[in-house]
Amino acid sequence: MRLLISSEPIYEGTMEFLEWRIYGFFFAAVNVMFRALYIGITRTKVLTINAAVMALINVILDYA
Repeated sequence: MRLLISSEPIYEGTMEFLEWRIYGFFFAAVNVMFRALYIGITRTKVLTINAAVMALINVILDYA
């Protein structure tokens, strides 16, 4: 990463962001596994409800 960023403050901010972002990879992997399961067993209604709930929570948390 150091080869791409020459500014020290930007580099430090980038590394801080990536340190927090790495925790999301576990949850993203679990999400992909459950999506594959529900698509495989053709229960896509669960995915639709999940997407709607996630969107609603996202809107609420964005404006709260």
